[in-house]
Amino acid sequence: MKKIKIAIAALLLIAMNSFAETNVGIKAGMNFSNVNEKFDGTKNDENKMLLGYHAGLYADFDLIGESIQLETGLTLENKGSKYEEKFLGKKIDVKTSLTYLTIPVNARLNLDVAGLKVYGLAGPTIGVAISGKYKSDDESEDIDFGSKDSEMKRLNIGLLVGAGITLENNFGFRVGYDVGLSNLSNADKYKYKTGTLSLSLTYDF
Repeated sequence: MKKIKIAIAALLLIAMNSFAETNVGIKAGMNFSNVNEKFDGTKNDENKMLLGYHAGLYADFDLIGESIQLETGLTLENKGSKYEEKFLGKKIDVKTSLTYLTIPVNARLNLDVAGLKVYGLAGPTIGVAISGKYKSDDESEDIDFGSKDSEMKRLNIGLLVGAGITLENNFGFRVGYDVGLSNLSNADKYKYKTGTLSLSLTYDF
C-alpha cells in the first residue's frame, strides 16, 4: 500500500508541475471500454462494452514552437467490461469496474485547418488502479490488487491515439483510443488487457 501511495503522490506532483505552464485545460466525458481476455490462447467473446467516465486536467509544453507539443496531465477514469449470465431464467449483467489515476505522455501535433484549431495525439499512458469492483445487480465485491494469482495488477500501461478540435471560445472536443499493453492478470496462461474509447469535452484556460 505504501508503494501505491508513493506512486499516486508522484502522479500528483507531475500534474501540479504541469499546471505552472500557460497552456492548461480541463476535460471530462465518457469512456466506452472493454477487455481483451484470453485463457491459454482462447479468447473470451462474451465480454461487452462498459460505459464509464473520465475527468482530468492537462498541460501542453512547446517542443517545436506551438506546432509540436508534449501533452501530459492527470486523469481520473473508469475502465472495465461486462458480460451477461442467466440465473433462474433472469438475465444479469456482471460488471468488472476499475478506477484509475492515469498520466498520458503524448506528442501533440497542432494544425490550422480552414481557420479551425485541429490536433492529433499519440503516446503512452501510465495508469495506477485506485479501486476496483465486481458488480452484479445489488451485490458488489472489491477487487484485490497485488502479485497473487487471484489478484489483479495495479499498473496499466497503454498506448493512446487521438484527435481533437478547439473552437474560438476555447471549448473543444476530442476522441481517443487507449490500447492496454499491460497484462493485468497474474495467473498463468491468462491474459487480461483493457481497451478504451473516450469522448471528451475540453476547455483551454
